[in-house]
Parts: sequence; C-alpha cells; structure tokens
Amino acid sequence: FMLGHIMEWFYSGLAGIKQVASEVAFKEFEINPQPIGDVTFARASYLSPYGKIVSDWKKEPHQFTLSVEIPTNTTAKVYIPAQANSKILVNGQLGKTATIEKDKAVLKVGSGKYTFVVSE
Repeated sequence: FMLGHIMEWFYSGLAGIKQVASEVAFKEFEINPQPIGDVTFARASYLSPYGKIVSDWKKEPHQFTLSVEIPTNTTAKVYIPAQANSKILVNGQLGKTATIEKDKAVLKVGSGKYTFVVSE
C-alpha cells in the first residue's frame, strides 16, 4: 500500500504530471514539477489514452530546464519555477509572456515537444 503512494508522488509530485480534475483520460492536464531539497533532476513518462506524456527537468545553479512531451489532441498547463524578472526560453527562443503564480511561470501549450529554460 505504501509503495503505491510513493509512486503517485513520483509522478504527480516530483515529475508533476497531473490530470485536470474536470477532464478524463488526460485530454487536458498539468505539468507542475516540484523540485525539492537536494534533488537536481527527475524524468517520468505516463502512457495516456492519447499518447505518451513526458516531464524531464534538471535544476542547476541559476537555471532550471524542463522538457515536456504533450500528446496529439491534448493541452497542458505547464508550471515552471520562475520569478517576475526571470528570463524564459521556449525551444531556444524568448518565450511568450507567462503568468506568474506563486513563484511559478504558467504557460498553456498544445501538442508537441517543448524545452523551457528559466534563468535568473
């Protein structure tokens, strides 16, 4: 029983892959990684009915990198640790304006592969 809770925490907490409560089958979901303590990286994937969802992050001094895969015909709200003055690159280019909520940048993205780099 206890191991089930730990696995859930790895997926939904550390990697941050969570289904939106009002949706079914991960049609719409969140990627909200929770880097904690001395943990410097995490990678997880989940095979949803729409395809594979991937969350892969790495924490370095003054930089946070998050790579995600969003399956076809789905959308995701991606949360990235950031401050109002942080520089955010999306696939190597300056990202569109993100909303900042509780020390996280929030971007809504559609199907595809994305790499977000946040630097101070």
